Amino acid sequence: MFRELLGSLARHSTSGDGTLRVIAEQALELRQPAEIRDYLRYEAAANVAYADHDVSVLCPYDAARLPTKLLESALETHPEVLGGGETRRNERFVDPVAFLRRRGEIPAAPADVARHPIEHPDDVPVLRAGVAAQARAAGLNRLSVEELTYAVGEVVTNALVHGRAPRRVWSGVAGDRFVCQVEDSGPGLRDPLAGYLSPDPLRPGGRGLWLARQLCDLVEIASDEAGTSVSLQMRRPAAA
Repeated sequence: MFRELLGSLARHSTSGDGTLRVIAEQALELRQPAEIRDYLRYEAAANVAYADHDVSVLCPYDAARLPTKLLESALETHPEVLGGGETRRNERFVDPVAFLRRRGEIPAAPADVARHPIEHPDDVPVLRAGVAAQARAAGLNRLSVEELTYAVGEVVTNALVHGRAPRRVWSGVAGDRFVCQVEDSGPGLRDPLAGYLSPDPLRPGGRGLWLARQLCDLVEIASDEAGTSVSLQMRRPAAA
């Protein structure tokens, strides 16, 4: 969805047709906690993504139905608020990079999950094959399995190139999702916006997290001086 919107903004910017108006309304009361966390992070990143485009975006939030904590977080991602028929500067707005850096969070892994070490590039195809087998057993369809395993390959390669040992991966069913989580002990992501903005076609690299976000239903990243964890999630069919 975010990629499609950015594509529309790019096409509109070259057309010279004036300001593009977008209404971004989501039924957040129906979303899972991980989906809400992910949406709020996208709301923050959008401030940077939209900066170079002639676009006006309205994000309605139902203050009567949504939890106070969610509304407070939403205020931190919007530089202006509309209320009482007028738009005003939002004093609670937080710099998008600071918001994303603070909101990197991933639920703890199941206590009995097995973590598999990744030490060499030759480990990547073996890992992908194992994740694919688990994902099929969890009920994911062929396309979802292929997309997930491709994303896993990209993120594990990032860990091998940019991270530090120990590098580990675990995967399995977590509620209504199949999860594959990649962990390493490197210095963490220097740019919390990595993977949100379209990669520069003239520069090598910088595409792993972007591709993962396009292929997976949800990607969560926790990164600090102790290392980085990337959680790749795909929804399971209701009957699985």
